[in-house]
Amino acid sequence: MRVNDTIMNASVAADGKNAIPIGFSGQIAARRNEIRLADKLGVRMVPGVGTTVNFPYEGGDPNAFDTTAEQNDAHENNYTRDAAVILNKAFTLVKKTKKLELTEELLADEDANLMGFIADHIGRAMGVSHNALLLAEVAANGTLLKSFASASAIAFGEIEDIMYNDVLSYYLDDGGSVNWVMRPSTLGNIRSITGDARQYAPPSTDGRRTLGEYPVYFSNQASASAASAKDVYFGNWYYVGMREDPALSLIRDPYTVDGMVLLKYSFRTVYGVLIAGAIGYGQHPTG
Repeated sequence: MRVNDTIMNASVAADGKNAIPIGFSGQIAARRNEIRLADKLGVRMVPGVGTTVNFPYEGGDPNAFDTTAEQNDAHENNYTRDAAVILNKAFTLVKKTKKLELTEELLADEDANLMGFIADHIGRAMGVSHNALLLAEVAANGTLLKSFASASAIAFGEIEDIMYNDVLSYYLDDGGSVNWVMRPSTLGNIRSITGDARQYAPPSTDGRRTLGEYPVYFSNQASASAASAKDVYFGNWYYVGMREDPALSLIRDPYTVDGMVLLKYSFRTVYGVLIAGAIGYGQHPTG
């Protein structure tokens, strides 16, 4: 008579391991990264329909009133004619896309809340995309607020040169849209500046992340401190506009490839600096 001459155990599949359930957390541990900054910074939403919308903005500073004497009998004392300069900024939507391919078996058999993870993954990827577009626009069309002396570091006093720029200062109102954007490492380098009794960038005592008088937001889409880099952004972000239409589109396609489900994500957006004097950056020299 044939027998299975072995001890029932939890190590060998046929001897007992197959009877033990395999533990599974039911979720996927996701990496953390930056979320979209436009909402937190106070970027202005630009309304409109169609691929391109023109946004009018003032193209020059207002002139002071002239002095006009009391009118005489000859009617020679006339008002001085003046007009504002109105220009247009074109906001043309740009399409951004991403595609995920999943087998039918994966969708049928997974038990880790995969679709929830994918939705979160897409949201985080959108945040990175938006922040990259936002900072690229400010870098291209904002104002150079400070040329740093060093190619690799920010020196004591250079932060004040940015905050108290003569043109920018007119836009530093109390509307909640005046903020810094930089990498965490950049703020850490600024915090480490020592050697003077007046330390302008100590950590805040109320739990808020601030630099000087204004909040700081982190984004690794800002450059690290290096030669030619624009590593700190500052100003009133209300003078940057953003369009998006649609905010996000999803097509679930189970037909194009046999045995596959394609998830096609897309959105259209564009950022534009409206008043260059209201927003800008600090930049390091080439070497």
